[in-house]
Parts: sequence; C-alpha cells; structure tokens
Amino acid sequence: MATEKRYSVPHVYHLSDSPTPEKSAAASENVHPNLFQEQEGPKPSKFVSRAIDKSSRIQAAGADPKSPNSIAADWTVAVEQAKAYKTFKAARASKAQVDLDTPERKRDEESLRAYKEWQKKEKENARKKAVEAKKERFLAKKEESKKKEREAVNRRVSSAVVGSVLETGIKKMSVVPVAGGAERSAERSTNFLNEVMGKTSPGEGGGLPDLKVSTSPVAAAAKAEEKEEKVAEALDFDAEGEGDKREDEELEESVVMQSEVLMKSLAAKPEVAPPTPAEAAAPSLPAAGWPTVLTDAATAHLLPDLPANHEEVFEQVKSTGEVTVRVVTWNQQARPSPPADELRAFLLPNTKFHIIAIGTEECENSIASSIVNTSKKNWEAAVRAALGKDYVKVCGHTLQATNNMIMCHRAIVGLITEVESKAVATGLANPVASSQHLGNKGGVGIKVRIGDTSFCFINAHLAAHQNEVDKRNEEFKKISRDVSMEIGAVVDGMLGGGGDITKAFRHVFWAGDMNYRINGTREVVDKLLEKDMHAVLKSNDQLSLAMAATDCFRGFTEGPLAFRPTYKFDKKSDLYDTGKKQRIPSWTDRVLYKEYPAAGAKGAGREEARLVNYASATEIKTSDHRPVYASFKCQVSGAGRMAFQEVPEGEDDAHFPATKSQVCSVM
Repeated sequence: MATEKRYSVPHVYHLSDSPTPEKSAAASENVHPNLFQEQEGPKPSKFVSRAIDKSSRIQAAGADPKSPNSIAADWTVAVEQAKAYKTFKAARASKAQVDLDTPERKRDEESLRAYKEWQKKEKENARKKAVEAKKERFLAKKEESKKKEREAVNRRVSSAVVGSVLETGIKKMSVVPVAGGAERSAERSTNFLNEVMGKTSPGEGGGLPDLKVSTSPVAAAAKAEEKEEKVAEALDFDAEGEGDKREDEELEESVVMQSEVLMKSLAAKPEVAPPTPAEAAAPSLPAAGWPTVLTDAATAHLLPDLPANHEEVFEQVKSTGEVTVRVVTWNQQARPSPPADELRAFLLPNTKFHIIAIGTEECENSIASSIVNTSKKNWEAAVRAALGKDYVKVCGHTLQATNNMIMCHRAIVGLITEVESKAVATGLANPVASSQHLGNKGGVGIKVRIGDTSFCFINAHLAAHQNEVDKRNEEFKKISRDVSMEIGAVVDGMLGGGGDITKAFRHVFWAGDMNYRINGTREVVDKLLEKDMHAVLKSNDQLSLAMAATDCFRGFTEGPLAFRPTYKFDKKSDLYDTGKKQRIPSWTDRVLYKEYPAAGAKGAGREEARLVNYASATEIKTSDHRPVYASFKCQVSGAGRMAFQEVPEGEDDAHFPATKSQVCSVM
C-alpha cells in the first residue's frame, strides 16, 4: 500500500518576533523553500497551494518574504500564519497529536483573524472601485446621449426658425402663390438656413442635415411625441443640480411644434410647376442687413435744446401745446451706478426733455436683498446729479427691486397735477393667502396730469425663462388692468376705462425688463447675429409674435426694433453670455406706447405722441443688460390757461408726494 504525503507544521515567523540572527537561523532550519516539508499526510488545500505559489513568486522576484524590511514581508508572513493555522485545523480534525495550547497556535488564530479582516477590506475597496467605474461609464453614456439630443433639438429649432421666416418673411415679401409654391418656398427656406449655418449644399458639414420625415401621418405624430419626450428629458438632465432651468437651453413647446409642422410639409414633395416670372423675380427671404438705429445722435436735429430761461420754457409749452418726454428702462443687475457724466451723456440728457420717466429693475440691490432693504437713495442721488438743478422729482415708487421715478423740468411744475402711483406684484404667491404676492416680479404705474392731459408711465419686471411667454402675457394684462382700475379715469361711466388702460389715460408708456426672448438656440441666434439677419431675428422675437397674435397688447405699438439684443452680456463687455448657461441673446428690455388712430381716421392727430428715437445705450456696460430709451413729442391740452410757477431750490420734496416703497401687494 503506497504511503500518502503529509505536510508538517513548521515554526512560523511572526511580525512580533524581533529579527535576531538566532531566530532567522532557526527559521531557515525548519522552513522548506516552499514553506512546507513533504511528509506523509493529506494533500494541501487550495488555500495553502495559493499561499505557496504566492511565496514562490515573491522569492522569484528577488524579495525575501521573511525579511521584516521587505515590502512583501507583511503579506507573506500573514499568509504563512494563516496557512499554518489551516494545517493545524486539518490535523486537529484528523485527531493528530497536536498541542492545542502553545503560544504559537494562539498567535496563528490571531493572524488568521487579522488576515480575514485585511481580505474583507480589500474586497470592499475593490467593490467601491467597481461602483465608481460603473458610475463613470454611466455618466459618459448619458453625456453622449445628451449631446446627441442637443444636436437633434438644434436641428428641430432651426427648422422652426425656417418655419417662422416662411410665414413672416416670404409672405410679407409678396411672393406670388402658384401651384407648388409652398413646396418651393419651404425648399428656399431650408436652403437659406443651411447657408446661414455655413452649409452650402446637402451633405456638407456646418449646417443642417437633410430633413427626412415619414410620409405616414400616424408615424409622424408618434415620432413627434417621442422627440418631445426626449427633449424634455434632456432639459431636465441639463438642469440637474442647478436648482432651476437653463434658460438658454429651454425651448418652447410651440417652437418644437412649428418644427414638426414644417418637417411634415417637407416630407412629401409633389411635382412642382415651373415658377412664374413674378415668383422667380421675388426674393425668397429678407436680405441680410441691419437697419439704422434711431439713436440720440441720429435724431439730434429733431430735439433741439430747451431755452435756458425757465419762463421761456413754460411759454413754449403753452404756445405749442407739446412736451418732450424721455422713457428709460434698465435692469441694473444690482450694480453700482456709473458716474453722473456718463449717465448724462448716454442716457439722461438734461437739456432736451420736459418729462423723464426712469424705470429700473434689480435697482441698487438684488431682488433677494431688496426684501429687507427697498431703499433706492443712492440711485436717486445719481439721477439728481446727472440731471442737475433744473429737474425736480415728481414721484418715485419702489416695488422690492423694481423702481419707477418721474422727473420734470422745473419750468413746468405749475402744469403738473394729480400725481398718483400703484404697484402690482405678480411674483411668489403667499400659500396661505393667494391674493398676496411678493414683488420679485411685477410693475409700478405712475399717473401725472399735465394741463388737462393724463399720462401713465409703467415700469415692470416680468417673468423670466424662455418658455414663459403665456405667463408674461398674463402679467402684462394684470398690471395694466390693476393700474387702470386703481388710478385711471372714469370713462363712459366705468372706473379705469373698465380695466382698459388705453382708455383710462390719454398717453400710456409701458416699459421694463419684459423678458421676452428670441425663439431658437444659441447656435442659430449667434449665426444670425453674425450675418446681420435682422429680419429673421425679428420674426422670431416672442414679444413681436405675441403682439401680432394675441389681444393682450391691443392698443399698443413699438418703435423700430433696430438696436441689437440687449441681454445677456458679459461683465463690462460687448460679448454675449460666455458663461456656463450660455443664454440666448434677446430683446428683453422694451418700451411700448399707446397706439393712436392712423392719419385720416376718426380722432387722428388729437393729443397724440410721436416717436422721435428708440435705441439702447450701448456705451453703459455696468450690467448684463443694456439700458433702453425712447423719446417722444406729446401733445397736451389746457396748458394755455395755467400760470408759470417757479419752485425754489430746496423745496422740491414739499411740492410733490413722498417716495413710496413696498415689498409685496395684496389684491
């Protein structure tokens, strides 16, 4: 009968042992190069085999597993101790003659426990690394998916831009409709946008890819719904961790729908008849080019300086029945005011106007800070310094960070009566009392009567974000209605003209950071600005579209929107937002005014306001918005029967109501 090999348990070197020559010699006598001597007995376990292989590899690499100074010594000794204890347990299980109470056996047990703890920690570290790697792969996959979705969104919105141009551009250019004309127009629009985006023919890079849509209405509808869901998911992912939406990346649902409608129209192209000579001669799209801006410099000859003598100024108003009015709106981004000389030179000239209405948003303090500090004393002081001693403050009213201030030339103080103001908050609602709103958004209206003619000046800060057009429209209506009902005249037996502000006052000026944006993406809008495609940009301006399509702006008009978008700029720079959010350049800051009957119509020419200029003060760069101003010549009645009244310096505040400040409003 063949004898079976066994392994005896040698003396094991412990980390607690001191590396004396005697112990090293004893170890070398008792330990086989592979740590065990071959004897009769059972074969080693897998654990022991792995330990032996590991020790052999360490030795082959030139490291001494027994040396306490070796990097591998700790691990190797722990393995030896664990292996020795395993062998000891096997011997005990076979009832071999083993002394169970020796110090070496106890140390072997402790070594095994220590080894198991180390092994457990190593497994946990390996698990954590695997989780981190999996997370990185997931985020990378999400980022790639987001990139693809953004490219798809850009294509869709670009198509929407084409759709808007198709409707507001080509139709206005009087293209003659013929058989197949819509298909040719759509094709020209697509080619035009490809050219704008740097793509001269299908297949080239830099522009829009070819539009391919299923001809099945059911398939097209399903595809549109799926795309909209993906867009919503992409936008939510972009906003993750930021606490609010990324304004510049959000798209209106209506814009996406325009895109789908246009793409469906391009899906099936029947045979097209040859263009008629008239159609062939007509331009397919508005030509590139930026219109001339009606600045102060360009219209200086229309606004001569007022006489230096105050009584002469008064007599001039009486004889002409006309006053000059300046309306200003500016979101200051809670930045300090520029020097008085700069304000006077570019925004608040002090020699040309009888009335100056100055509206500001985020004035002096941020919206949050203005909850506890609504004072606008510093801004008021800056205005007084810019305008000088010839101007008197008629009224000032603050709603949190939104301020409206009316200044008048000292010469016409005697013409001004009935000064009233009303603030309408449309911001955060009180969850307990829904009729109470904070003034983080809202407007301030100020009424003055000059002679027998009523004026209303409104300055507002409306809801932000690309997709809040409906909310802005509702806020415009609410502010107009509440101001007219509170301080407007009784018309036809109805208080405040029945809520119609254009009936409640003869002259109405509606200004502010109205927050209407340009439909599109940052990439498309940048390209259109670069190529001076003003007509296309104007065709996609949300306020222009809303004024044409809704009735909430009925009775209002606007001057030529010829200045560049006024939002959003880098600090003290002419560059549009290069920050993380990359907001879409937009005409957020506007001045509207009451529309008067056309020439020849009933009531035409009676006490009307005529626009002189409308521009942005591009030289003032302290905020991320550019200030906007509009100048008017307004007819007034009843001035001829009033007497000149000189207001001594130092008595300005006693002549008109004190400034009002509030944080919220209760309806």
